[in-house]
Amino acid sequence: HKTEVSKRYVCLVHGRVAKPGGTIDANIRTFRTDSLTLSEISTSGDWAQTDYQVIATFGPINSRGTRGGFSLVACDIKSGRTHQIRIHMLHLGHALVAEDKYVSQEQLLEDRTWCPRLFLHSYRLRFRGIDNGHIQVTCPLPDDLKAALQRLGAAEPTGHSADMLFGETSWMSEVFRPPILAWRPNTRLERCVAALLSGSSDPVALDDINNDEEVQRLAMKEGLKAKDGVSSIGKAWLSKHWRVFEVVPPESGSPNLGNDSGLRLRLRPTYTEGDRDVADPGLDLERKVEAVRFELEELQRLKQRAVAEEQYEKAAEIKKRCESSSAELSSLLQLVDDDVTDQADQATRATRAALHVNAEDGNWIEQPSKFEEDVRDEALFPSLVPSQVPKALVPKR
Repeated sequence: HKTEVSKRYVCLVHGRVAKPGGTIDANIRTFRTDSLTLSEISTSGDWAQTDYQVIATFGPINSRGTRGGFSLVACDIKSGRTHQIRIHMLHLGHALVAEDKYVSQEQLLEDRTWCPRLFLHSYRLRFRGIDNGHIQVTCPLPDDLKAALQRLGAAEPTGHSADMLFGETSWMSEVFRPPILAWRPNTRLERCVAALLSGSSDPVALDDINNDEEVQRLAMKEGLKAKDGVSSIGKAWLSKHWRVFEVVPPESGSPNLGNDSGLRLRLRPTYTEGDRDVADPGLDLERKVEAVRFELEELQRLKQRAVAEEQYEKAAEIKKRCESSSAELSSLLQLVDDDVTDQADQATRATRAALHVNAEDGNWIEQPSKFEEDVRDEALFPSLVPSQVPKALVPKR
């Protein structure tokens, strides 16, 4: 039955692996005592085979690095011996990062300064089910190992690398971000909501999503608070899944009831456009808000400089990026606590295009695109000063 199971792993090893890929066919013998288990390469051991492929090559993590960098390696084991990958990679001359059994204590302590545990992760399991069909489970790289990998910086363009894993699928897809609807641990409700959104090109009202019977069932199973006696998702749940879902504010002119009513959802572009960039591991919602706000302030500063230097095409391009960042900030602020939202309200309004009041319904609407007051150099460029809103049309606060 073992040959009916396919297990794939990703590991980070010391040094640059000489070949871009290959097969390690070396028998392994295992010793067990009450307190210790160790394995070694031995002709008297059991058959063991590992196919490997180098995904990326990295330089030393700091100036003290003397081992010639690191290699990120995918492994497909054809047998299941104890410590098989650790022993086979060591057989090649490349110990795993944070290895605690087969390297010196000094090397382990050095690795643990930037990698919290053994860098070995099973990212895919494929087996034959009781109905004789194949079942495949994918589990992306955990956040702590992602963070350790990012400590190494960008991969070296001259080193061995591969986009496809064993000629089948993209490693970025399987190791870092599997398809949003693919099975992942503890994501049944998330995948259910994503399936509802993926079938619509427009944002979907949160109330409509909560009316779905499967969403209600899974929300109750997760212990989410009930609304009118029915379990439903709200801002608290969405704030934990902001990497996947983008919250769209209520439509212009709709009443603001101070709760979740009127909110709309859609999948973030990174999941709808196939973007495979690696998200910052461990980045919580409030840190993301601060990062977007900082980016927005930097873009505004660059736009001011471009206008002052009369580089209007460049300023117009930066203005588009400002609007995109402003929209993202507005979406994220829908999920944070009300006190954080109140503190950030002024920063959000400062990024909007100039507004004027529609005399018919009293709502704010955007003026035609033009540079705004944040240029702060109106004396030099009087044509950039937006026209003043007549006091009679300004809505009462």
